[in-house]
Amino acid sequence: MVLISAIVCTHNRARYLGGAIDSLLAQKFAGEFEAIVVDNASTDQTRAIVESRLNHPLRYVYEPQLG
Repeated sequence: MVLISAIVCTHNRARYLGGAIDSLLAQKFAGEFEAIVVDNASTDQTRAIVESRLNHPLRYVYEPQLG
């Protein structure tokens, strides 16, 4: 059972996203947690940044409709 879900919503912020994800995944929590990145129609390297970290408790959701 997941106790905490951390959701990062992003749009064309690949420059900052890697550091944000790394910081989130480095947190120490005694229970189960998940991290979810919701990409709102980014056109930069957002997908690649997230996919390079998918071996962690991380999910990627792409939302093709901007807004």
